[in-house]
Amino acid sequence: MERATLNRRAAALLIDWAASTAVAVALTGNIWDPRTNQWNLLIFLAEVLLFTILLGGSFGQFFVGIRIETIDCGRPNPLAVVVRTLLLVLVIPAVLVGADGRGLHDRTAGTQVCRFR
Repeated sequence: MERATLNRRAAALLIDWAASTAVAVALTGNIWDPRTNQWNLLIFLAEVLLFTILLGGSFGQFFVGIRIETIDCGRPNPLAVVVRTLLLVLVIPAVLVGADGRGLHDRTAGTQVCRFR
C-alpha cells in the first residue's frame, strides 16, 4: 500500500483535534474554561484509541482516506495502537520523522499510515 502524505496526516490530525475540541466545549460550556483543554486531550486520546483499535484509524484518518497498518500491511494489535497513541499525544515523537517518512511513534509501534482510497 502507498504511504500517506504529510498533508493527509496533518488534515486527519486537525479534524480529530477539532472534533475533540467541539465535544470538550460542549461538556464544559465554555471554550475558555481551563477544564476544556484537559477534556479535549482525554477525548482525543479516547477517540484515536477506540477508532484505531476497532476500525484501523481515527475519525479524521477515515475522513481523508488513510489508516494505520503494520509494516507488512496487516492490522496492528491493540498494544501497538496504545503505544502509538500515547506517543502521539506526547507530540515530540510524532514530529521526529525518519527518512522513510514514519514518525518515531510509528517506528516504535511497528506501524505505518497508508492510503486506502
